[in-house]
Amino acid sequence: MAGHPVGLRRVRQRRKAVKKKVASLTGRFLIFLLVGVSLFWFGKQLYGFCIFQIISTVQAERGVLEDTYGAQGLLLLQETVVRAPAAGKVVPLVKEGDRVPTGKAVVRLDPHPDLAAESRSRELTSPCPGIVSFHFDGWEGALDRNDWESYDPLQLFESLDKQDGRLQQKDEVRCTGEPVFKIIDNLVNPYMFLRLESGSRLSFEEGDLLRLEWGDSGKGRMKVLSLIRRGGAYYAGGELLAARPFPVTRRMTFRVISNSFEGVVLPTSTLVKNGGVTGVITKSPLGLSFKKVDVVGVVGDRVVVKGIAPGVNVVTNPRLASMMMGEI
Repeated sequence: MAGHPVGLRRVRQRRKAVKKKVASLTGRFLIFLLVGVSLFWFGKQLYGFCIFQIISTVQAERGVLEDTYGAQGLLLLQETVVRAPAAGKVVPLVKEGDRVPTGKAVVRLDPHPDLAAESRSRELTSPCPGIVSFHFDGWEGALDRNDWESYDPLQLFESLDKQDGRLQQKDEVRCTGEPVFKIIDNLVNPYMFLRLESGSRLSFEEGDLLRLEWGDSGKGRMKVLSLIRRGGAYYAGGELLAARPFPVTRRMTFRVISNSFEGVVLPTSTLVKNGGVTGVITKSPLGLSFKKVDVVGVVGDRVVVKGIAPGVNVVTNPRLASMMMGEI
């Protein structure tokens, strides 16, 4: 028996309405899904772009890092003092710091005017080859370079700190036996003590060879033979080698260089570990990448590395870059 035409028509209309509604909901869902996925993708790209832009970098530059200290120095020189055979006026025949051979006339000693008729001028010659100095600090003959190990550097510096430093050159001597000049043997390496600045953290030990600089152009090396800590300061004792120019002053201020590293210089904050490998993260228009480096040396907050070329932009906040890369 055939159904009622009106009832069948209503059923068909309902089915069409349901299909149309389902199709509409499905379309809307797909549109919302597509929009959501697009927004998520664009948001992720925008986040990555913003993170990429705020990642700070420093340009890798080739250079040298030096581990340096300020220090006061006390030199034990091989000295020969020449004394006056009589009173008189001192007339130098050579200049301070001149090198002279044995027998070279260094000073002429003229008698005082009231004794000129009874005395004559005398020339005082060098008893040995070396460097002439007309200045005295009172320690001549008291400090023997060969006995350097027996001295307490703290006591020596404290004693010398109480003095005014070098004496002025004498214009005359008033009695027999008064020192006139001294000859410093420049063929014998001086022994010396260094008093390092308070708060110094040492990066050297006994047996090391230190570079020394002083004045405008003075350079030399020191072989460290002893190292002690006394009174809150470090004292290093050793032998002064290859000094140019040869020092004639007992007290000097030195710049001490214990280490020198050459390579690409970067902040230590740029170093990062990737699977136990030390490296840095570099930044370029193509993105971020990890580069393995070899650490040559560290001085303070700076590091010298090998493995990257100068001019590369190195990330200074690698943790932030690691978040973006998601692999370190």
